[in-house]
Amino acid sequence: MFIDPIATLQDDNLLTNITMHNYKALILDVDGTIVGNDYIISPKVKEAILSVKNKILVSLCSGRVFESVHQYVNQLELTSLQITDGGGEIFDPVRHIPVYQKIIKTAIAKKIINDIKINNLHFVVSNH
Repeated sequence: MFIDPIATLQDDNLLTNITMHNYKALILDVDGTIVGNDYIISPKVKEAILSVKNKILVSLCSGRVFESVHQYVNQLELTSLQITDGGGEIFDPVRHIPVYQKIIKTAIAKKIINDIKINNLHFVVSNH
């Protein structure tokens, strides 16, 4: 069942609602969900997440690379697997290792970059 993370995190009865519905995990986007334009987790959102992280799995899911998400994982004291790179990597924050990575082969990446350049498109490449 899908729940609206913004409404849920602002709900004062978050733990009660999660327990009542037997949720197994809370998976949250970073930008625009747990952090605003200031890139800071509000005290209310942090409190809500901390109140449930020992009851259900809490993971962040982001298009960002793990290094960029890691600060939020630490602030929220999360120990469950984290989804980064738009789903291209699943990272274990306790052991500090990726447990899954889907990497585009170099030849395919070069073709994509060439096609982007030919079409004069803006792009960003992450290589790690």
